[in-house]
Amino acid sequence: MRVPFWPVAADPEAHRHVAGVAMSRGHQRRRAGARYAAACLALVVGAALWGCRGAAAAPHLSIAVSVGQLTGPVFATNDAGQRVITCAVDLRATATISGSDQAEWMDAVFRWSYGADRSVPQDSSVFPAATVRQGWRYDHIAPGESRQSSWRLSAGVPFTVTIEFRYRRVGGGWGGLARVTAACGPTPESGGTAPEIISLASGVAGSLQPGDTLAVSYDVASALGLWRTSLRLRGPCLVQRDFDEDLARSVSRQARLSLPASCQLGVPIDVSVVATDAALRATVRSLALPALVDTTAPVLSVRLLECGGYQWGVGLPADCYVGDTLRVILDARDNRSVARLTWEVQPAGFRDSVDVSGAIVEHELRIPLPATWAGPQQVRFVARDASGHECATVASAPGAIQVFPTLALAVSVVALPDVADVAFGPRGDVLYLLQPSYKRVAVFSPATMAVTSTIDVPGIARAFDLTVSGDSLVLAIPDSGALVVVDLLRTPVTRTVIPLQGLDRYHWEGPAGVQVAANGLVLVTTDANDPQRHRLRTVDLVTGVQRVRLDAGVGGVTGTGVMHHSPDRGVVILNAYAGALQRYDAATDAFGPAQPAAATTAVPAADQGAHHVAVSGDLYDAGLGFVARVRGARGPGSAGALSPDGLVHYLALPPVGIVRSRISDGQTIDRIRNPVNADLIRASPDGRLLVTAARYWNQLSIVALR
Repeated sequence: MRVPFWPVAADPEAHRHVAGVAMSRGHQRRRAGARYAAACLALVVGAALWGCRGAAAAPHLSIAVSVGQLTGPVFATNDAGQRVITCAVDLRATATISGSDQAEWMDAVFRWSYGADRSVPQDSSVFPAATVRQGWRYDHIAPGESRQSSWRLSAGVPFTVTIEFRYRRVGGGWGGLARVTAACGPTPESGGTAPEIISLASGVAGSLQPGDTLAVSYDVASALGLWRTSLRLRGPCLVQRDFDEDLARSVSRQARLSLPASCQLGVPIDVSVVATDAALRATVRSLALPALVDTTAPVLSVRLLECGGYQWGVGLPADCYVGDTLRVILDARDNRSVARLTWEVQPAGFRDSVDVSGAIVEHELRIPLPATWAGPQQVRFVARDASGHECATVASAPGAIQVFPTLALAVSVVALPDVADVAFGPRGDVLYLLQPSYKRVAVFSPATMAVTSTIDVPGIARAFDLTVSGDSLVLAIPDSGALVVVDLLRTPVTRTVIPLQGLDRYHWEGPAGVQVAANGLVLVTTDANDPQRHRLRTVDLVTGVQRVRLDAGVGGVTGTGVMHHSPDRGVVILNAYAGALQRYDAATDAFGPAQPAAATTAVPAADQGAHHVAVSGDLYDAGLGFVARVRGARGPGSAGALSPDGLVHYLALPPVGIVRSRISDGQTIDRIRNPVNADLIRASPDGRLLVTAARYWNQLSIVALR
């Protein structure tokens, strides 16, 4: 039996601690023996040299060391989790020396013994003279003097230590050796008895399986004192628990052993208790139990089901798209070992499996979605353990997973910085791109995917629009509190500044949004650092008449309302303060009643004549009554657009792409791949193009719809 042993000596009064050298016991004994032999030889030689000077002059030399007080034992657990027994011993040294000579302390050897027979040391530690002198607090001792020394002694088991202090005459010459012995813990007597295991019982009722917990009770007694008891399980696997008993005379324990998944089936179980006393005498008692069986099926759960760039619960509807990959993470657990995971997709008729191993298994599946799988599908998952037991099938609801087609269209992408808004030229051959940070408007050709020219703007523009004729741009410049009209027909272009009347510049009121209606009026929203001063006004570019519209928003307050016109400009939809959605009709120059809207910050869209209106993924009728939310919507923040004919809704849904839905019922038709993670989407008035922009990623894409 290997015994942990860590001798330590210290002088607590001097606050110094010295650790013993770590080495094998055999090597340590050899080194200690050599040092001791050398010390004895030195003493013999010293005595002989003194004898040559004449025996009559030889002084009498004697130092006796005794134990004054021994405190302990104290038990503790070290940083390595091992139990340590510690005692504090106070030593007294008394010198009897004739004459005026004094003796000085040399090195000391601590010889440690443990177990039942402590007549022969099993270990030793050597402390140099400097440490010994610190312990005695004096380098020397004079005739008739007494010295005190305190030491703290520790080891991994109860022990006895014999300390040999070497000393010699100050200045050299004669010397001697003083021995003292101290025991930490009880000292075994000759013929003592080993511990007695009084009882050992198990609470097993029926069969055990891997993963179960075995309850065992036992009673142990020892006249000397128990150092440790151990509960061991052997046979199908090896499990052991050790309990430090700290020299108790009797122990009653209720202990539990967890049976790991690695335990073998069909092998009888042997449970034993090992009781070890302070003399390291051990007693073993065993109990036989039936072999382990396995009757438990594994447990399977789907931790992640992801497709279409989004994560879905396995029991919830999931929208996927042809060409994507269905990603699933399965978590399987078994009391012994999971052996196989199987999955299938129906009615696609796909089935596959993978062999696995382990009591806890996490496995990721990646299932490509081909075009033949378009339509409703169900995925099913089963786990089987090493004993052949299968768990209940984990499956999505029938038809809950919808695989939608992917529409193959030409998509062109270009890197363009700071595109805040897009306007279509009257003939559809150019796009105007607002780049506020650059104080300009870029003229962009969809045919060449290149900027053909730029138009400088006197200030940072928040918004812009084309006039009805398409020959001028109208821009909102907040810092100057004005509109700037750029005449595109003149070469070079001319710019006309129209200050807005009645702005509260103290509260930083300035133009924020601009839309030009079919009647030629410019609708301008303003914002300020006072929300009650967010207004809408109309500006007549011909007459110069400006009018604050109290019929817009809620009591004339529009918040930071956003707006957009129908393709024919006959209607402007305002998404205003507190979710107030309003319709402005150019023919009557009037705002309709404010209706609630869920997406209060999304730019609205309308078809020709505004028979249908969309705000993000929400669909409204001509009177702005809520109709439906398109299936593909993931929240109120995504950008949406409508086809001019009122048939298709387009939703920019990164990273899926552009999801097309029927306006009639909001059901998904298909998706268009779009490498741009767009937060802006516009449909051209003629229905030929889609333009998307990732304003913070400096990307623009053009989708040719036909």
